[in-house]
Amino acid sequence: MQVTCPTCFARYPVEAGMNDQDARRVADAIAAVPAGLGGLVLRYAGLFRSPDRLLDWSRAVNIIERVSRMIAEGEIRRAAARAPATPAIWQEALEQMLGRRDGLDLPLTSDGYIKKVVFEIASKRAEERKDTTARSRPDVSRDGGKTPRRGPAWTPEQKEVNRQGLQRLHDALHGGSREQEDGEA
Repeated sequence: MQVTCPTCFARYPVEAGMNDQDARRVADAIAAVPAGLGGLVLRYAGLFRSPDRLLDWSRAVNIIERVSRMIAEGEIRRAAARAPATPAIWQEALEQMLGRRDGLDLPLTSDGYIKKVVFEIASKRAEERKDTTARSRPDVSRDGGKTPRRGPAWTPEQKEVNRQGLQRLHDALHGGSREQEDGEA
């Protein structure tokens, strides 16, 4: 039985593919990618193949393992910024990138573009979560959160404890109580 690799388009017997150590490493690397992303990551690796050559198995393994590590990190970094990057965000980014395949400058030489796409999606999702959370809070100010949020109101007992604490601090700093100073004047 002949199979065609979806990444490099090489045709070979299944037995030959499983006899090649690097081909087995590709299969192992794909199996280690989070569920649902293996096929997308394999197709992404194909973006590194030049039109006139097959993608070497060992290079495919390196690409797949590198992307798998980035997915497992759970966040994406660009410059000094960070954003949470879930497998769902990676899936969306990979699908988006593979959908634009004809518009890409192929073959890819680095993971820079996928990192950019993942970061853009992750940042957008984080901003959406932030907005949703702010809108769902009943104690958010009417000016859209520009005014600092206040904590719960203090009870009279808490106010008295706070006043006494401030009085002790004043006394410690000024060497006496206000009542003494008022009585001397």
